[in-house]
Amino acid sequence: MASRSAADIPRLGRAVLGCRGIAPRARADIEGWLADHHPEFFAGEAPADDRLWVSPGGLARRQAEFDHLMNVEFPRNARDLGEAIAKGDLSENAEYTAARERQQWLVTRASEIRAQLERAAVIDLATVPPDAVAPGSTVTLVRDGGAPQAYTILGPWDVDLERGIISYLSPLGRALLGARAGEARVAELPEGQAQLVVQAVAALPAFPEPRTSSAPTYA
Repeated sequence: MASRSAADIPRLGRAVLGCRGIAPRARADIEGWLADHHPEFFAGEAPADDRLWVSPGGLARRQAEFDHLMNVEFPRNARDLGEAIAKGDLSENAEYTAARERQQWLVTRASEIRAQLERAAVIDLATVPPDAVAPGSTVTLVRDGGAPQAYTILGPWDVDLERGIISYLSPLGRALLGARAGEARVAELPEGQAQLVVQAVAALPAFPEPRTSSAPTYA
């Protein structure tokens, strides 16, 4: 997806996630990738204050990715460019072409992350309302009359679908914002409309412990 323009991402994402035959694990992987690399896919209309609410861990991970780009990936790309240029005949130099394309991707990615970091605001759990869904809430709901499901509402850099952690900017998260126990909501999801009934809402006592992960890699 990195080679597509930013405008293509929502269209492609909706097309893939709207496929009825997609496996749940594949859906989770795709949604997780989109939430991490293109949170705008889930954003819909921009929030009024334009802040990007995240946990301290989510902010640290995104800052670490930016630092990795600036301190590791850009210098590596500069060396690759220098070695390719030294070979001469740039018109038919595959290494030079690849390094230049890589440079363009790195510039775009770094610009995206820098813009996101400028908007980032850490969720203060002490100010999360105890009875209405907000970033920093846990919520138990019934979807389309099924079994109760529990979710944690955090930011787009905190998404972990296997643990029920979703972004407040996702279609489900947006549908739940402000909801209280006993309230019914309708969510417009990629796979179709869902009827939701909120059973319980509470403020998180503490942020979930992040999974251990290595520094980001860019193949």
